[in-house]
Amino acid sequence: MPLTIDIDAFLKAVSGDNSNYRYVIEAIDTLQHTQIKWMQGQHLVSASVISAYKHIPRSGTINIWVFSELARRLLDINQGQNFSFLKDRIFRLKTRAGLKLYPFFKTWANHGKYVCGLEELKKIIGLEASAYPFFSAFQDRILLPAISEINQRTDLFITYERIGQGLNTARPRVRSLQFTIMQQQSHDLPFL
Repeated sequence: MPLTIDIDAFLKAVSGDNSNYRYVIEAIDTLQHTQIKWMQGQHLVSASVISAYKHIPRSGTINIWVFSELARRLLDINQGQNFSFLKDRIFRLKTRAGLKLYPFFKTWANHGKYVCGLEELKKIIGLEASAYPFFSAFQDRILLPAISEINQRTDLFITYERIGQGLNTARPRVRSLQFTIMQQQSHDLPFL
């Protein structure tokens, strides 16, 4: 059964402004390509945040389908608040990398730390492994803006340490990152 979203009402509830109609469609499209993984017993389960959507242009509504097991997991995250995970957290994010990384970090929040290879991280964000061959460019243009946005607009606080060779030299060789994932102290984050 689909969840029907009234786009104008949704935008007003999230940001107080209903002028960015196209943003909701683009965000839902991005979430359809964003994978969340979790352990269920000894099995690794992976699902798209949104498995399908149907939008008739100029209708003012969009129907989304969420994999039933994922929906149960999302509802568990926020103690039964009807899809508030999607409304209150993900749709606050504006950058593509933020939209991709937040669900990824959320799945690892209970562990507190996660080590991720640079190529794996680029893949999660939707970049080719060869994109941004210099870590400094990747960090400045993609990673730092996404983490800053996640830290400011969601219930998570993310930091990271570089892992590699020659990290204190002019040409460090960063191979992976160790992320520390913490819950924010305040659960009443303002809508931004």
